[in-house]
Amino acid sequence: QVKEKGAYIRRKVEEMNLACLGKTLGLGLMIGVEVKDGWTNKDLASKLIENGLLVLTAGPGLRLLPPLVISKEEMDQGVAIMKKVLG
Repeated sequence: QVKEKGAYIRRKVEEMNLACLGKTLGLGLMIGVEVKDGWTNKDLASKLIENGLLVLTAGPGLRLLPPLVISKEEMDQGVAIMKKVLG
């Protein structure tokens, strides 16, 4: 289930096609998100955290580490926060 959940989140993040985010990579629910040129991961992480989505910075990108028991509704809620804040 963890592999399926990770693939679901990665697909949803990439489908949003946000100007500030690029490709995703990861293993299971350890997900890295590329931050495109012109944006900083610290600024994006701060905005997301202020709006209720806990993310980490990792090198030049963002890292998502949701709990293994995350539900589909919670994943959708996190993606909706990303879309609203970064869109």
